[in-house]
Amino acid sequence: MRSLPRRFLMCVNAGLQKSPETEEISGRFAPVHNRKSPGIGSGNRQAAAFGGRSRLGTRLSGQSNIIASTLAQVLFFSSWPAEAMNVLQNAAELWRYDKGEALIPAGQNVDAVIVLATGSVTNDRTWPNGKHMMTAVLRTHWPLKIHAVWDGLEVPYGLTAREECVAVLIPRSTFLEVVNKDSNLLIQMMNLVCNQLRHEMIAVQMKTVFSLRCQLALYIFYHAQTSFHTITTDEMSTETVPMDVTQDEFAAMLGCSRQKVNRLMKEMEQEGIIYRRGRLVEIADPLLLMDAMEEDEPLAPELRAFIAEQRDQLAGRNKG
Repeated sequence: MRSLPRRFLMCVNAGLQKSPETEEISGRFAPVHNRKSPGIGSGNRQAAAFGGRSRLGTRLSGQSNIIASTLAQVLFFSSWPAEAMNVLQNAAELWRYDKGEALIPAGQNVDAVIVLATGSVTNDRTWPNGKHMMTAVLRTHWPLKIHAVWDGLEVPYGLTAREECVAVLIPRSTFLEVVNKDSNLLIQMMNLVCNQLRHEMIAVQMKTVFSLRCQLALYIFYHAQTSFHTITTDEMSTETVPMDVTQDEFAAMLGCSRQKVNRLMKEMEQEGIIYRRGRLVEIADPLLLMDAMEEDEPLAPELRAFIAEQRDQLAGRNKG
């Protein structure tokens, strides 16, 4: 599986610091970030419009170069014809979201393919009884909610900004028009949807079969990658791999208390699997982490095969 061209290693503090790559990109956004649109504050501010639908967020104008550079870093688009990419770029808009704002609310139809240029979001949902569930922390340079763009159905989980983030929004109608005109792009789209379905099936298995310890090990494994969507051996090396997912967020993913997550992490730290420095979590031994991922319950065949491949490559690298 191909890896993304850059490695995003993020640290956590109270404000969620950005990686060096993000700082470089966000520096170009600095004048825009500090400019609030008239009549738009935070929280319950008046919604702006995209594609005829009102939404929270601030539309950033005159940023075509940022849209182009962001889409150019998306692995999914790397083989697309220049003509198709030009259509997407010309129709796309750049939007800024403050921490806690919903890019896509749960239970709503998705009107755009979303690609983060900076920042990160959570795939989450809050029920009327107050219960909050999160499935993942999602990062830059990957098309988000693309399956919902394809089928037009409501999304069970929405996207919420974890920090101030900037996103490229490609209108659904434009994206579908481009894909449907090219059989190669249509096949690529089907492959992506099928792969995402496999990830969803693994997630369901995690929730219904695995122990909390195995689930936590799997979540640490996934979120230590360059992106939650891209699992590569490049990131699973003998080096420590920091991540910016907090214990509260892991608890929301696992459906348990933060105290339970803290106890599980303490056990993993004592066993030499992870290392904690303040709120920062690092993988101390990737081989031990992979052992923890499959020590209690049988994993899906695809994931088991991938773990075996990772283990073999790490063993070969350590011998070298």
